[in-house]
Amino acid sequence: MKKWIWLGIVTGIAVAALLIGLLAPRPLLKVNNVRVYEAEVTVYLEIAARKFEEAAGDRVWAMRLEGEEMQAAAERSALESLLRAKILQAEAEWSSQEEMARLRDRLPQLKALLGEEWLKENRIGDEVLGTILQDQYLAACYEAGIDYDSETISEELEAMTERAFGSYADAVGGGQLQKIRMDFILCAKGEWKNGEWLTYPESYREEKQEILRNVYRRLQAGEDFQTLKKQFSESQPEIESHLFACGLGLVPDEAGYRFREELHDSIDSQIFRIEEGSFGPVMDTPYAYLVVWVEDYAEPSPAEIAAFRERLAEAREEFQEEQVQELRRSSIETETERLKREVDVQIWEKRWSKVLQRFWEKRMS
Repeated sequence: MKKWIWLGIVTGIAVAALLIGLLAPRPLLKVNNVRVYEAEVTVYLEIAARKFEEAAGDRVWAMRLEGEEMQAAAERSALESLLRAKILQAEAEWSSQEEMARLRDRLPQLKALLGEEWLKENRIGDEVLGTILQDQYLAACYEAGIDYDSETISEELEAMTERAFGSYADAVGGGQLQKIRMDFILCAKGEWKNGEWLTYPESYREEKQEILRNVYRRLQAGEDFQTLKKQFSESQPEIESHLFACGLGLVPDEAGYRFREELHDSIDSQIFRIEEGSFGPVMDTPYAYLVVWVEDYAEPSPAEIAAFRERLAEAREEFQEEQVQELRRSSIETETERLKREVDVQIWEKRWSKVLQRFWEKRMS
């Protein structure tokens, strides 16, 4: 009798252990010996998804092909951010208890960002959020301490600045500050969509080009420029900025003029060959077809030249600050890639895929 009782107890314990094992959360990936579970991955996915929505709108996931591409990009971004944090935090060290206290103070900010309702729905607790904050903080500390060759960066910076601003070396004498008062009729060859230039089909572009050829013939026949502009010109602010605002952003003192250095390279010399009070033939630019009317030209005033030189100095300084940060990021990426090659990363693909599927189904439901 006792034998059967003990057998029942042992069997019950074994079954309980088995059930606990089955119900316990299983890791989705492992970075060295650190296991990462669904809750943590879900937070990284949510943050990545929200960044994409800020850039492209919350309906981006519903688009058939673009939505699928965006989902894949968000998944890659989340995984990259997670791996970076896990890999770099392992190389960093805490420097004080005060830092840990400040890190705890950031927990309410992260909870507010994600939202209490979302956290409750996805069963994300303070322990998971605390781990994410700690990983991100330590990773940032390690990045801040990465050494880089300041002498090499200085040499690269000078070369990059010269390439970017070399054409301004003799801006005044070279005519870049010549002023022009002009107007134009524009037909687009494509459009900007989510920051990417999309060219229209060739047949459509040919129709646009023929429209402006006809406009040019009518101008030659004596028709009024403004009347034809109202009838045929397209309002394309982004294209116009890429064609007529390519310089330092200075505006001449006299109303209606623009500096030559603001014009795109593809139209600069063509426009300045047009006589005052006249129009030129159809121009084929990277973004549009143009017919340009030139009212007159003018030379810059001493005050405009002084303002240009001041703005040029500011622009060089801004450029160098941006490039220093870019070169710094490059050093960080190089070090991060080196560490990645030394780290053992294991992803359980089936579990990972199921979590991704649940995440997107819930988000789009």
